Amino acid sequence: MTFFFIAYMFLYIGRKIGWALSKIALYTVPTMISVVLCVVWGIVVAKAIYWLIFWQQPDIILRWIMGYALGAYVAIPNFGLIEPSSIPAHAQARHALVSFLPQFIYIVSLVYLSAPQTIQQSPQQPARILQPAPTSKTAAVSSDYSHVLVRNNPIKTNGNIICTLPTGAIVHALGEEMTDNKNRITFTHITFNRDGHGETNG
Repeated sequence: MTFFFIAYMFLYIGRKIGWALSKIALYTVPTMISVVLCVVWGIVVAKAIYWLIFWQQPDIILRWIMGYALGAYVAIPNFGLIEPSSIPAHAQARHALVSFLPQFIYIVSLVYLSAPQTIQQSPQQPARILQPAPTSKTAAVSSDYSHVLVRNNPIKTNGNIICTLPTGAIVHALGEEMTDNKNRITFTHITFNRDGHGETNG
């Protein structure tokens, strides 16, 4: 019921604002400014309906009737404001623009907002935490630069090995010399900074 009452209030307030916007600007300002205002109006109504549905999570019937359909109605700022037969011929184009463009933008915006957002991520292998040599001792992290042991797709450049830490990687600070027995590599003086770059001269 909360969703119903909030949606009804949105309908009432949105209709008043749409009419006021039509009287003050949409029919009187230059065409390009009117186009921009129509686009903005359609986007604002779409976002308002989207977040209202996301917040209240109504059932499917209320979602479509008091959500999407209600928003489509409010998205037409001049709906019921002017009798079409009273509009002079030279103003018909502007009236059609104000009547249809905001609703079209509303539909497109709502489809975009409601579509699943796919986050493209570059493939990464999980960071490998190598085990220290038996003689190594755990070192405390005391500054921005610390001796650590992390290898994530290392790249050899000029005798050094550069690695990039993935977001959220957990880094263990270890001693100054670490050994990867499987790959027969000994790492020495590995450091990393807040930019997520590690470097070793081992």
